[in-house]
Amino acid sequence: MKNLERLFEIRQKGVEAASIEDIPIVFQVICDFINTNPEAQKLIEGYKLTLQVKIEDAEPYHLVIENKNAKFNEGSLKSPDFIIISDLRTISKLLLGHLDPLEAYFSELFTIKGDLSKVVLFVEILELAFKLLDIIDNREERILIDASSMKSLINVYFKGSSVEPSQVPLFLEVLTAFVNNNPEAKEVISEEDLIIQMKITDLDNYLIRIVDNRMEWTKKTVPNPNLILEMSLETSTEVLLNGDPVSAFMAGKIIIQGDIAKALVLQSLIDVFLDFINV
Repeated sequence: MKNLERLFEIRQKGVEAASIEDIPIVFQVICDFINTNPEAQKLIEGYKLTLQVKIEDAEPYHLVIENKNAKFNEGSLKSPDFIIISDLRTISKLLLGHLDPLEAYFSELFTIKGDLSKVVLFVEILELAFKLLDIIDNREERILIDASSMKSLINVYFKGSSVEPSQVPLFLEVLTAFVNNNPEAKEVISEEDLIIQMKITDLDNYLIRIVDNRMEWTKKTVPNPNLILEMSLETSTEVLLNGDPVSAFMAGKIIIQGDIAKALVLQSLIDVFLDFINV
């Protein structure tokens, strides 16, 4: 209880006033939450996670989750699952609930090295803690993605799966959040005003809109799009997960109406995303 009270005191004084001495307090609250909350315990069941935090001009910290128990301490780990490197202000914004973890990850506000699946597990823990402790900022007007969606997509990439209808909107959800936050992806769409109608013949119609350096998507049919891509569910999964709609078109798997060159924009965005998550 004392640590939680101190956490709210740290939030009250603001990120700009946060000090390196505040970081262990925040992490201890997270550990206490993990060790006592039933939902958090269920989330980490069967997992071992080791995290190294490196803050500029400060000693490193580490977090170890093993046997449904979390411990936080100073010092380095020999081979952590992943390492987070950033400055004090950015780390403070993350841990105090002022910064969405996946948005920050996509935007490269942190340098993160290591196991992506473990990174997303840690993000899930943070999201759950922020929600139940009621310390997350109001982001209703922002396009967000939760860690469970990201974890589901990672399972598709790294563990393999059969073709499922849910994979198309899942991928579009993740890709949109990535494009709207990642500097390299935003550079790809910086001068684009594009409406793409994606017709999945055995599923649904999806609209992708790229304008004012942002991407949006929805289930919708519109007149006169810049580009129409028509394909089967199997082909859509192949394209969205592996990229290269142009090659699928050349192989006769996609019917394209409109400016074929515009398909290269979508291909570039998928390429940037797959490269980012090391697929």
